[in-house]
Amino acid sequence: RSEQLFRSVIAAIEEGIIVQDARGEIQACNAAAEEILGLAANQMRGLTAMDPRWHAIHEDGTPWSDESRPTAVTLRTGRPVAGAIMGIQNPAGELRWISVNSQPLLSPDGAAPYGVVASFTDITQNKLASEELRQALKMEAIGRLAGGVAHDFNNILTAILGYTAVLLARTPPEDDRHDDLQEIRRAADRAASLTRQLLAFSRRQLLRPQVVDLNALVGNLEKMLRRLLGANVQLVTTSASALGCIRADPGQIEQVIVNLAVNARDAMPEGGTLTIETDNATVRLAGGRKQADFLRPDGYAPTTVCAPVPGLRCPAPDPLLEPFSTAKRRGQGTGRGLA
Repeated sequence: RSEQLFRSVIAAIEEGIIVQDARGEIQACNAAAEEILGLAANQMRGLTAMDPRWHAIHEDGTPWSDESRPTAVTLRTGRPVAGAIMGIQNPAGELRWISVNSQPLLSPDGAAPYGVVASFTDITQNKLASEELRQALKMEAIGRLAGGVAHDFNNILTAILGYTAVLLARTPPEDDRHDDLQEIRRAADRAASLTRQLLAFSRRQLLRPQVVDLNALVGNLEKMLRRLLGANVQLVTTSASALGCIRADPGQIEQVIVNLAVNARDAMPEGGTLTIETDNATVRLAGGRKQADFLRPDGYAPTTVCAPVPGLRCPAPDPLLEPFSTAKRRGQGTGRGLA
């Protein structure tokens, strides 16, 4: 009856519970522990919490050492451990965040523990919600900063564009300096479109989408890109004939292409070839696949920017979404390009 009572109690508890003996081997667990740890009770019996089938990490991503795990500390010292946050990757590859408490099983004479009971709560959803809130607050602060910077920058650009217009009016078209002034004006116009994007980002406003000819846009950028890339990087552009037009903010498309080109140049200090290619494409969903929220079946005009760089490693998806993430060495990149 005592055994049945014990099993009924731990089965009714929503927290995961495992019971380990003095060697740290699992002797019993409840259904919640099976679900979180990804193994059935008969598969866990005899295993230890340090079994390689479970990969445990701290919140900063570093692994838990065997001796620092809560149950190991309790077995070694006889003291309980409360509220240890641990990320557990179960055999199915699923990462669960848990809050762990461990309590020693002591004999009546109070000698060394003959076992330990560990209870743990799945806090994965709470942790994700907390991370989303932190990200939202961070983005709101960045938006306010971007709005202030954009306004100040716009005032400077107004002066640049004004003086450039005056100089253009005084410079005849046959003068060599006329083309240089036109380049200054075009660069200032692109910078002005960047400030509009910053203001749109800070105010949560939409950008200014319009019908865009990608071939013409890339052609207009080509002269500036050759100057940015330098003599040791060869620029090759391949434009599809009868390319369909897209609806987008042209300043944003220009900024993306320029950022990718500059990153490619920085990644090829010895020189190389940068290829920009436009094409037509139709996206169709394969049978049984769910429609992606961001890409519906339709006609598209992808622009490919390609620069083969030996040894270049792509960052993980999460850092890609960080506004200031960069794969460059410290001090060499701000990360604002992807944002």
